[in-house]
Amino acid sequence: MKLDKFPSTNGPIDYSWVGKGPKPGPTVTFLAGLHGDEHASIEIANTLAAMICEGKVEAGQLKVALGNIDAILANKRFIKSNANRKFAMTGEPQNSEEARVLELQMFLQGTHLLLDGHNTVNPVEKPFVAVPTIDSLKNITIPGIQNVTLEEVLQVLGIPTILKGKALLEEGGSPVYADTFVMQHGGVGVTIEAGWMKDPKTQMVQEGIINLLKYLGTIEGEPTPTDVTLSVWNATKQVMGDTGFKIKKFNGLHVVEAGTTIATISDEQTCRDSGKTEVVVDEESMIIFPKKGNVKPGQMACILAQKVKE
Repeated sequence: MKLDKFPSTNGPIDYSWVGKGPKPGPTVTFLAGLHGDEHASIEIANTLAAMICEGKVEAGQLKVALGNIDAILANKRFIKSNANRKFAMTGEPQNSEEARVLELQMFLQGTHLLLDGHNTVNPVEKPFVAVPTIDSLKNITIPGIQNVTLEEVLQVLGIPTILKGKALLEEGGSPVYADTFVMQHGGVGVTIEAGWMKDPKTQMVQEGIINLLKYLGTIEGEPTPTDVTLSVWNATKQVMGDTGFKIKKFNGLHVVEAGTTIATISDEQTCRDSGKTEVVVDEESMIIFPKKGNVKPGQMACILAQKVKE
């Protein structure tokens, strides 16, 4: 993907932009393109960078950065290192992608609210938001601005489907993602999945982000009132593949009833070891990040989440 339409960098690292307003306010950071073939966030970053360069920041700071530059230019998810899973790294980088993550770690310091833009690899009908380490949206307030809760932020953003829960994290809960890195350093991290990469909802998500920036006072303009009712789902289980394991075809965010078979196991030894020939959900569940077809041992087939009853 070409980056020649972006304004000249004015931030502390390549392909970064920083706007400071005359009034006090939170530092909001938008991170784009940690996966280089997910174009929605990159297009949104271009819009926000232009707003910074046009002097539209009214309060606090608005920071924008592109993630994996090498992968963006090559239009690939990543080349040698998956930058999206490298934010817990320390020490010497092994390649330019890891070196970029170390730059981004520095850039994210002092962030009060991170919006990390992505697209899903497999089909999903609508955008959604992930806040994996959050217990209650009502109890989390945004640093740098008084009395604004994460729940308010997500309502203004206008994306109703919210995923939380430790099953969204890497094994052991290490803060390998940008959102968890920011949470570890005193801010609030939000990952925005702007729909399927082949059918992105770029305009919808961009409008929501700009509306949120107006609501926070970061940029000029009156926010548009929203009447979004949030639907929160708690991710509780990673379903892992195995020899002879085949997941049924599902789009992301598909909800299945209790008793639904979501995968079959054809390998006799695997069936004997596990005591089952199919994987059945025991309660109503949402299927998140489903793979397709056969899933090998050690690979995640999907994540299961249950609706949170307020």
